[in-house]
Amino acid sequence: MSRQYVHLSADRDTAVRVGARRGVPVVLVVAAGEMHEGGHEFRVSANGVWLVAAVPPASSSASLADTADVTNSLPGQGGDLRRECDEVAGARGLPRNG
Repeated sequence: MSRQYVHLSADRDTAVRVGARRGVPVVLVVAAGEMHEGGHEFRVSANGVWLVAAVPPASSSASLADTADVTNSLPGQGGDLRRECDEVAGARGLPRNG
C-alpha cells in the first residue's frame, strides 16, 4: 500500500464502522488539536476524510472499540463479533468490554 497520508475519521462512530470493514476495530484517539497547535497540517478530502502526513505516537492512544457499538452497527455479527473483540483485547493487552 502506498498511502501518502494518515486517514482519520471525524467521530468515533465513523471510525468504528470504517475499522470494522477489516475485522475487529481498534480506535486510535488522536490529539488533533494539540497536533495542529504543534504545526501539523490537516486536510479534508472531497469525501470528508481527514488527512495528516503522520501521527506521532505521543499524540494517540488505542482502545478496543466498544463492542456494543460494533455489534449494533453490523447486522448479523452479534455474539461472534463480541467474542472476537474480547479475544483481540486480551491479546493486545487492552481492557475487555464485558
